[in-house]
Amino acid sequence: MLPIKYFCAYCGKICKQHRGLLKHQRTRHFKCQVQNHEYCRYPFDSLQALKQHYYKMHGALKRIPHASKCCDQMDVSGMQGLKQEDIDRFLRWVKQRTKKTAKYVQQKQTPQE
Repeated sequence: MLPIKYFCAYCGKICKQHRGLLKHQRTRHFKCQVQNHEYCRYPFDSLQALKQHYYKMHGALKRIPHASKCCDQMDVSGMQGLKQEDIDRFLRWVKQRTKKTAKYVQQKQTPQE
């Protein structure tokens, strides 16, 4: 069984640490794709921030950059916002690609202070 703690809901990349996942999403999925503009090509901290930028500068964001078509309606940052159906779809995808059974290992929540 392949234990998985962190994965990108947009493209399926598996990461060892949460900060690596956040960096991946910022530089791969939350970056403006419009060229020749002084504010563009900047990585945003969230999908919401990228959508705001597109709305103000370019019109509506049509697709999440470099994301699977089934993920266009998601609003996930790191592992926050994932639904059980998203996790199940990812585990099926891993099994199809690797022929190995994967198991999502949910991280323990630390109390908010």
